[in-house]
Amino acid sequence: MSEGCIFALGRYQPLTRGHEKVLRNMIKLARSQSKTPIIYVSKGQYKSRADKIKNPFTQNERIKMMKQIFPNANVRAQINNPVVTANSLKKPVSMCVGSNRVTAFRRMMNKYDHSVISGGTRNNGNALSGVSGTKLRGWAIKNNYNSYRKWVPQGFTNKQVLEQMDTIRARFPLPPSRKRKFEKIIN
Repeated sequence: MSEGCIFALGRYQPLTRGHEKVLRNMIKLARSQSKTPIIYVSKGQYKSRADKIKNPFTQNERIKMMKQIFPNANVRAQINNPVVTANSLKKPVSMCVGSNRVTAFRRMMNKYDHSVISGGTRNNGNALSGVSGTKLRGWAIKNNYNSYRKWVPQGFTNKQVLEQMDTIRARFPLPPSRKRKFEKIIN
């Protein structure tokens, strides 16, 4: 596979079935075009309390999760912004994003002759409609195993799912009164 590449990048906080669907579509498309598929996992921001709520897992933890679900994929740590990342890759380069993000990324990437393609939609009337990392983090905080389990990739064992939930709760930086307020927001 040396005819360029297609890459995706994201926070994956945590990895959802919606992410999994888009990434599987990207890998399939790349291979059908003899391109190299690459999954980049962003570093994440940890400057404020809000950042810590949105980013409970370290980059290395998320890379490990990705490699479990996509064992034959090229998973890398993303260090730079999407443009710098794309400019460093073998041409031609395409960035794959969820359908709801295509327009925003096209504005950014087209200036540099990189295409942006849709990896599909999670809101097309199927069971993945509305799945989000925010909802999963909320279910973990409320210790709602069944809801959390339903929306993470099936390749995770039950033990791993419980460990993810424990990590989210342990790293949730708000005092109990603020946690209740957050729980009202995510319901």
